[in-house]
Amino acid sequence: MITMHSATDQNTLVLEATGTLTTTDYEGAFIPLVKGMLTEHGSINLVLHLDPYFQGWEAGALWEDAKFGLEQRHNFKRLALVGGPTWAQWMAKVGASFMSGRFKIFDPQALEAAIAWAKLPEPPAPTPAEVAAAQTS
Repeated sequence: MITMHSATDQNTLVLEATGTLTTTDYEGAFIPLVKGMLTEHGSINLVLHLDPYFQGWEAGALWEDAKFGLEQRHNFKRLALVGGPTWAQWMAKVGASFMSGRFKIFDPQALEAAIAWAKLPEPPAPTPAEVAAAQTS
């Protein structure tokens, strides 16, 4: 099951996952929540907390996760994974290699730190003059 955490605000979506995730979890909760925030903000931060009872994904849910992740890979500014078994963290690292945003794994007890990290403001993009200066030095 996937539920929205109360720390969700503005362009940061905080989700909690427990048990075995199903296609219904993705089609009925995860995808609509993410798409809604993307429609409103263009790009978002996502914190996914895998609680101690998280067991993984059914095959259909894993497929939905992979498809959606690839479709939206440029729309996440920051993605934090909190907790979860080692194999799930490894899978997330592989998926994150296709993303253009930042990715970080946090220990299970570090949910608040993960939320704070996800909400950090992005540094401003360098001006053309700064880029040119950096290239000549």
